[in-house]
Amino acid sequence: KAHIYAADQVFATPLGDFGRGLQQVANSNPWAKLTLLFIRVPTNMIKWAGTWSPLGLFSRQVRDDLSGKNGPEARDMQMAATGIGTMMGVSFITLAAQGLLTGGGPSDPEEKRLWLQTHQPYSVKIGNEWVSYQWMEPIATIMGVGADLVQVIAAKSTQAQEK
Repeated sequence: KAHIYAADQVFATPLGDFGRGLQQVANSNPWAKLTLLFIRVPTNMIKWAGTWSPLGLFSRQVRDDLSGKNGPEARDMQMAATGIGTMMGVSFITLAAQGLLTGGGPSDPEEKRLWLQTHQPYSVKIGNEWVSYQWMEPIATIMGVGADLVQVIAAKSTQAQEK
């Protein structure tokens, strides 16, 4: 159990079928090896971010943990992770809606050029300065998804109002 826990803490747990398939493609094709160089850690980070949100319910592991199938400790840990992750996500969405947290910015090149004059991608505004949060992985994934979600909703709302 200690080895499994340690591997989980550094996002080095073995991948599922899809991730192993990607690794096999990368290992057997020289062209893919460069593009798929890092698979395990990023994949596990994305999975981690998902398990800390209601999206985790799409994972068999999360459902088994919540049902108690994997023991009361796993149930309690998953309930705490989902609750804390959801609260963090709501907080990040609120900060983004207030203009204090950014995602990637507009997709339109001209809009992005203008946006970059007063914003910095994937950053939080502290005082009058933007500070990148990208080094804060895996929390940065939750922050970025929340900020990008607000950006997409705002863009769709603006498009709907223009029609």
